[in-house]
Amino acid sequence: YNICEHTEDSFITSHVYGGLIYDSDDNTMIAEHRKYAVIHQSMEWVADTTLSRAGWAYLPNTELEIQDVVKQLKSSGVTVSEYSGSSGTEESFKALSGKHPGHIHLATHGFYLRFAPADSSTIAESPEKRFSSSVSALTRSGLILSNGGRAWKGEHIPDGIDDGILQADEIAGLDLSGTSLLVLSACQTAPGDISSDGVYGLQRAFKNAGVA
Repeated sequence: YNICEHTEDSFITSHVYGGLIYDSDDNTMIAEHRKYAVIHQSMEWVADTTLSRAGWAYLPNTELEIQDVVKQLKSSGVTVSEYSGSSGTEESFKALSGKHPGHIHLATHGFYLRFAPADSSTIAESPEKRFSSSVSALTRSGLILSNGGRAWKGEHIPDGIDDGILQADEIAGLDLSGTSLLVLSACQTAPGDISSDGVYGLQRAFKNAGVA
């Protein structure tokens, strides 16, 4: 579809994520973190060599995708903030809270894990096992932003830096009211736990955050 068909005067700005780097070095992570005044507590993972996933691969087509999206938006007179490489951090996304972003486009990795009970020694082995042991589907689903590959592999994250794994429960706690168009260009963004109230996963998290 043509994204310009959806642009409206109600859009304040568009925030476009893609072409993200998931394994930046410490200095780059710290520099990107310092761009945002709001400090969020990060979760540190215990290093382990038995992870079922070796990390998150770079997605070259997402860079091309956002270039096209940005071009179309700007041609329609929309103000665009673009996040790529190491700049698409968890901090940058959380900084949108309360700012009424009109349009958000996320081209990256997504995940949803089925519930799998585990004991305390097992959940320390990897983020996957830690997440999947939670009864909450909003803990077991999320998006991988810049540098999220390091935390997923169990590597040390500098103190005070968000880990780049944006869980759905974190999204649900943000204020994204005013967002009238959200594009999740990622795998595993539709699945979730089925309940009498519908599907609980990433889509429910964004709805809870105020996305129309």
